[in-house]
Amino acid sequence: MTATLAWASTVGVLVVVLAAGIVLVPLAGGVPPDWLLGFVSVSPLVASLVASFIAPKRKVLLGTVMVVPATLAVLAVNTLYQVLGRPVDFVGPSGARILAGITVAWNLPACFVMALVGAGLAKWWTSRSRAHASERS
Repeated sequence: MTATLAWASTVGVLVVVLAAGIVLVPLAGGVPPDWLLGFVSVSPLVASLVASFIAPKRKVLLGTVMVVPATLAVLAVNTLYQVLGRPVDFVGPSGARILAGITVAWNLPACFVMALVGAGLAKWWTSRSRAHASERS
């Protein structure tokens, strides 16, 4: 199957959404453990790596853009915590702006680096596959 930019971005967004969902599931029974909240922090990096690896072109750009769904996921989790009465560090609209700024400041360089890694892995994988194909011929 040939990947398209839409497919690559969808897979990246799904990684972020699934991580946020994993954090929200135990929220009904109480506060999720801290290690579980790490999924939301790591998910943009994984999403960036995966999206840039499978994208057919504009790999680094697509991987870096995973900052947007990551920021939205963090804001959604924070808002849901507030609505359910759980303690949060950044309360209300001004807190959401601060949290968005912190999330972008952390994830933008991290996603850029992971996008470079994903693009490099894709290039290596492609050249490796071509080398094996030429050996068989």
